Amino acid sequence: MIDQAFTFRERDGILYETEESLRHRIRAEFLFPEDLDIDFVETSTAELGELHGWAYSAFSDATVRVKGKGYRWSGDMLVRAPSFDEEW
Repeated sequence: MIDQAFTFRERDGILYETEESLRHRIRAEFLFPEDLDIDFVETSTAELGELHGWAYSAFSDATVRVKGKGYRWSGDMLVRAPSFDEEW
């Protein structure tokens, strides 16, 4: 069973998903170890909804680096994106 726990931070009356929450979701979805470092290049927060009377925003997609390699994450897909690799 995949742990899909979200963590939010309130700002101006809206709950926003934290970056650590997204890291946790990516690690859980793709069975990465919890100590695997995931760096964000860019993120989008387009998923809006209501939770127990609060408006919230969750990440809908992101560009990340894992061990220096670039990837695009969107929902349940992680696709290699070499143009976002770290330059050595």
